[in-house]
Amino acid sequence: MRIAVATPTGHIGSRVVQKLIAAKTDVTVLARKPESLPEDVRSKTRVAQGALDDGAFVQRATEGIDTLFWLTPPNFAAPDPRAFMVGLAENAAAAIRKNHIQRVVNVSSHGAGQPGLGPVEWLGSVEKILDGAAANTVHLRAGVFMENLLQQIPMLKQGMVVDPADPAIAMPWVATRDIADVAANWLLDGTWTGHRVVAVSGPRDLRFADVVSALSSALGKAVTHKRASFDDVRDNFLRRGASPAVAEAYRGMVATFQSGTVKEEPRTPESTTPTTLEQFAREVIQPMVERS
Repeated sequence: MRIAVATPTGHIGSRVVQKLIAAKTDVTVLARKPESLPEDVRSKTRVAQGALDDGAFVQRATEGIDTLFWLTPPNFAAPDPRAFMVGLAENAAAAIRKNHIQRVVNVSSHGAGQPGLGPVEWLGSVEKILDGAAANTVHLRAGVFMENLLQQIPMLKQGMVVDPADPAIAMPWVATRDIADVAANWLLDGTWTGHRVVAVSGPRDLRFADVVSALSSALGKAVTHKRASFDDVRDNFLRRGASPAVAEAYRGMVATFQSGTVKEEPRTPESTTPTTLEQFAREVIQPMVERS
């Protein structure tokens, strides 16, 4: 079995690659900057250098591939973020058709395809494009990444988290390592068929008050929640160099999620993953706050 991995340097893709290497699988990684890959990855995989927005590169890099791991990377500078995301998916679809790739494991999001969710809504379009190209697809609809809290490290140093979340709305929170482990299991299984949507939901749904409680426990001090506005979300993206279209899309996404109207994938024993937020906060966030 030959497997290609897009985005091999991100939180999810890097762990997927390590899982595949450990399973002694034939792996090709599609990397824009191969120098960002660890040496053991460069020595144990085929490295194809190029960008996912280059359709010709994606086709060349996936020749002879049986299974493709796909994750749509963000591009905060994109003047038209929907066109960027859809364009990447169309590049993948063209490569899937040309190279007769049998299976695709795609990282998506809970709420994919639902209106008002900006990038998450457009992930629904990505799913459809991939379904149209490959006979067998799995779309991993993941919950809120616990890693999103890493943006709060400077504020957590001060005992505060600034977020527009309604403290009473519960959402699924999941560690990206668990998403990667689920993805690797699907990638290594060459028996499944058809088009599937699979939730990856973390151990339990959490209110933001639960999130603050977990952070307080891990840091050994009270953490307070300062609720930001949705306009603050937009303005923060603009300050970080995002295009106006990207900033507005994320503002709309956050506002819609916080409206409580987003339909989530049903939680099942299979969708429930092991890493708790309390564990993640102790193992990842607390050391980072100490070092900052």
